[in-house]
Amino acid sequence: MSEGNIQGCVEVETPSYRPVIGVIADVVELSVKTRFRETSAIRFVWITDENGKLGKIAVQCVASMNQFSRLYEYVTAILWSLPPNPFDTETLIGKANLLLLVNKIWRDGRVHVHLASILPVPRDAQIPQIPADFMRAKRLGPAYCSDTYEVKTVTAGNHNADES
Repeated sequence: MSEGNIQGCVEVETPSYRPVIGVIADVVELSVKTRFRETSAIRFVWITDENGKLGKIAVQCVASMNQFSRLYEYVTAILWSLPPNPFDTETLIGKANLLLLVNKIWRDGRVHVHLASILPVPRDAQIPQIPADFMRAKRLGPAYCSDTYEVKTVTAGNHNADES
C-alpha cells in the first residue's frame, strides 16, 4: 500500500471510487479552534440516496473565498461557474451535484470516505429530495455547530443526528 496524502491514512491499492448524487441540505458557518488560532469554517452537507437508503455526506473547509482556497474550489464546482461577489452561502441550498467519493483506509483499519470531486449532475439522473424532517444546524443550535469532522457518510435513518 502506498502512503496517502492525508496524515495517518493509507490509500487502498485499487481505490474504490463511487459516484453519488447529492443535494445540498445545509451550509453551516462554524467557529473552529486549530492548534494556532480560532478561525471560521464552512461545512457543506449533502443528502444522498444510494439504493433507496438516505445518507449524509459532509465536508468542511476554512471560510476564505481567496481564489486559491478550498471553499472557492468547492463553490465553483457546485455552481459550475465562478461565484458571484458578494457571495451568500444560503444560495447553495437545494443545488444538486454528482459527488465522486473514494474510500481510504486508516492505519487502524477504519474506512475514511474522501470527496475526490464535485461534478454537475447528468441530465437523466434522479436527484434525491431533502427529507421534510431534516433539521438544519442553525435550528439545532451552537452545540451542533461547534464540533468539527471530516467527510463521512451517515447511514439511513440518522439524517438528523451526527454520530461518529
